[in-house]
Amino acid sequence: MSIIKRENGKVQPHISLFGGFLKVRFPFFHYNWSWPDAIQGTVLAATGLAAIPVIQMMGVPVNIAVLMVFISSCLYLLHTLLGDPVVPGWITPGLPLVIAFITNVPMAERVYMIIAAQLTIGVVFLVFGTTGIAAKFVNWLPNAIKGGVILGAGVAAVMGEFKIGGRFMQFPFAASASILVAFFLLYSTKGKFLRKESPIFAKIVSFGIVPGIVVAGLIGTIFGEITWQPIQWGFSFSLNDFHTLISDWSVFGLGIPKLSYFISTIGIVVALYVIAYGDLITGQSVLKEADEVRNDELIEINPNRINFLCGIRNLVLGLISPFPVFHGPVWGGAHIATVERYKLGRKSMDSIYDGSASFYLGATIALCLAPFVSVLKPLLPVALTLTMIMQGWVCTYIAVNIAKSNKDIGVMGVIAGVIAVRGATWGLVVGVILYIFLYKGKKKNTLTKGE
Repeated sequence: MSIIKRENGKVQPHISLFGGFLKVRFPFFHYNWSWPDAIQGTVLAATGLAAIPVIQMMGVPVNIAVLMVFISSCLYLLHTLLGDPVVPGWITPGLPLVIAFITNVPMAERVYMIIAAQLTIGVVFLVFGTTGIAAKFVNWLPNAIKGGVILGAGVAAVMGEFKIGGRFMQFPFAASASILVAFFLLYSTKGKFLRKESPIFAKIVSFGIVPGIVVAGLIGTIFGEITWQPIQWGFSFSLNDFHTLISDWSVFGLGIPKLSYFISTIGIVVALYVIAYGDLITGQSVLKEADEVRNDELIEINPNRINFLCGIRNLVLGLISPFPVFHGPVWGGAHIATVERYKLGRKSMDSIYDGSASFYLGATIALCLAPFVSVLKPLLPVALTLTMIMQGWVCTYIAVNIAKSNKDIGVMGVIAGVIAVRGATWGLVVGVILYIFLYKGKKKNTLTKGE
């Protein structure tokens, strides 16, 4: 089977469904396999296992939690299959809010509460996507509030790593090495120069944040911050685990939660969607930058389709595999690393779909295999920290670029601070109040620089 070639400057070949709303692309037919991204996905599959401690807060056994992570990874493949070029992921900055939410619920009720919240946010995503509200919402929200939400997500992500008791201080040497290496390769002036001058260096950069994770493993081992476990063999889960998941943890075994549970989840759902919206804008902005660099491929970005696919993923999880690390539009660090490699040119990555799809194909295969899971598991905290720091970096520069005036920047800073300390709902309320009082009488997005 040969790959269908793309005309220069056109969208990647596909099969249109529903008037082109969905664009079906199959691996090895509509796009190529990309080894660097598949390897990166294999390594970063361990990051997905970071959800296990949160899943276990519902009382779920570890073997069932691993199966839940695998199902979650399979659902990520829906995006490239149906026309969305992002590397999807969790609503990561909302994780502290989710943990606080679960902690305040009695153990016996936690799984019902998560099912209710996941089904609710799935419906919100789905309605916003199918009705076109998502795109209108993106354009309607004022720049100051839009940037404040994005900046707040970034600040919250970094604060979560460096706060007292945060992940960074568990392995300061390994994490520092990982962050410095990844940022040098992807963002430094010297790194950009070396990419052009040295083919070997360019090849190293093509693996995204994997070199940073490898260096973290070496440094962490030297300083005793990372302890390696014996390799396990076989598969990560059994057929019996599927039966247990459905009978003990899904709506087909537990039943639909009571209405009171759905009502109780409204606050967390609103907060998570606001944060997911920030991730959506981040993902779009990163792809738009890449589209300007690469004129050989037209990247189609459809907020409605992204919302629709996020809705499907959360609804499926809510029905068969309640996943407290809710699904969102973009995995910041992985998406950024993939797009940065794509920007190097067609020889590095022919189509954006090569990288995005190969990343999760590699990750999903890895999660099936016990040897991969057991080897990568010790690197999980470092990989997650690096991902969060990169998300903070990108959220910050995107938020600043959204601002049209000094007033916008000021409002964004206040919103970001409130989100980081009190959560997304408080930040959004403060942002709306400030916008009403400070921008009254002026049309949106018409302010002059410096006002």
